[in-house]
Amino acid sequence: MLIDPSKESRDEHRATLATLGYKDVVEAQNGQDALSRVATDAPDMLVVENDMPGMTGLAFVETYHQRGGAAPILLVDGSADH
Repeated sequence: MLIDPSKESRDEHRATLATLGYKDVVEAQNGQDALSRVATDAPDMLVVENDMPGMTGLAFVETYHQRGGAAPILLVDGSADH
């Protein structure tokens, strides 16, 4: 699952994941959207942008773990790209 408010960033991450063999990638625009989808989508891995409106990536990770989520997480910070 890709969690990032930027469509451009999600597209870049999706392309990278495709080269690694990940074809079925679910996307979410923010932490709240992702939290509502992780239970039903059961992702194998999460790529989470830290700088998101409403709920930071770190806050998402904490909430995800509190709710029993156990998939590996890659927390990224795209603000360095600007």
